Amino acid sequence: MTEDWMVAIPQGEIHLRDDRKKTSRRSEIAQFQMSITQAVYSKIMSRAPAAFIIRQVALSDAEAIPEVLRWSIAEVCHADHKGDKALLHQWLANKTPDSVTK
Repeated sequence: MTEDWMVAIPQGEIHLRDDRKKTSRRSEIAQFQMSITQAVYSKIMSRAPAAFIIRQVALSDAEAIPEVLRWSIAEVCHADHKGDKALLHQWLANKTPDSVTK
């Protein structure tokens, strides 16, 4: 079940920058669900999640993770890509099962 490996990422603010253009800005993000490991969650949040089911990684994870990434980028980053299909395609192009299994 996907709920078993998804955690709620709280709403907040993210600092975005473009090193090529030497620009930066802050953007608000809404709460969203994301697949994540306990180690990564602990590093980001400075604490362990309240509940986590630990299990072996399966091939289906490699197929599901890109879908979560693609959805997250399409929905959460809408303020950045503003629905620009060409830009969104560019951002999503490498979010595939092959790229997450390397």
